[in-house]
Amino acid sequence: MYFLSANKPPKIDLQLLPFMMRILFFLIILSTFSATLPHPIYVTLLEVKHFPDNRKLRICIKVSTEDLEDALIADGAPKGMSLKTDSVHPHADQYLETYYRKKVAFKVNEKALSLYYAGSKNVLDATWTYFEAEDICDIKTIWARCDVLLEIFEQQTTHLRIKVTPKWKNYILDFQVRDEEIRF
Repeated sequence: MYFLSANKPPKIDLQLLPFMMRILFFLIILSTFSATLPHPIYVTLLEVKHFPDNRKLRICIKVSTEDLEDALIADGAPKGMSLKTDSVHPHADQYLETYYRKKVAFKVNEKALSLYYAGSKNVLDATWTYFEAEDICDIKTIWARCDVLLEIFEQQTTHLRIKVTPKWKNYILDFQVRDEEIRF
């Protein structure tokens, strides 16, 4: 290393400077345009977690806020519907609950779950929506169906994560495979 020795710093080949400047310019232009393009990855996170001590099942759904707004509008919410923290629509919770009740379903031990809406929150560019079910104990099977955003994005994928035992189980749902039954 030159700072520890008496050697002079390495010389920079000035002939490469115009080439490096072109690459830098290209990267700046690319990053500017890529920020305005729609994102090519459509992934929903659907987490199901059992709390045996208080006999509850918590369901958390994480979706891109912009994509969810588009889906809510397609489902009948007013144009300009916003879920963003600084301009959230006054009836956003009603639209979210209605939409998810149509798009997500669960059964535990072959019995349909009665879920109650527990709210939503925005974190960066994603909206987390929460549901809970009570009096859930001794889970042998969980069946989950998720059609979230499939009406606007056929390439939509849902990462289903379920924790009933000490370990998480992971599954992928998409346009072809919309439901999964998990045995414990």
